Amino acid sequence: MTEIDPDLSEAVMVYTGKGTTKTPQEDELRVVDRFGDTLARPLLKKLDRIIADLDAFRVDWSKVSLGDGGRLAQAFVAERYPELTEEACSALGWLYTWWWK
Repeated sequence: MTEIDPDLSEAVMVYTGKGTTKTPQEDELRVVDRFGDTLARPLLKKLDRIIADLDAFRVDWSKVSLGDGGRLAQAFVAERYPELTEEACSALGWLYTWWWK
């Protein structure tokens, strides 16, 4: 079983603005501010990979609502990155729906 990575999960939350902004606002500088440059660099590298995978994820919008698409994206990320908390995966689903809004 994969262990949760609390720093990576928090970096996702900080990066997306989940819990602090009304809409997703991708911001790497918030991650640097939160973790410092040394720790932020490897976190941002992992986050870039997660965001690229999320960006490549597609649903058939003719068959899926925006909310369902976000839930599918959340499930995709949760399966692909089991080291993320449920809250972090939810933040990524939230971000995904914002991209497709």
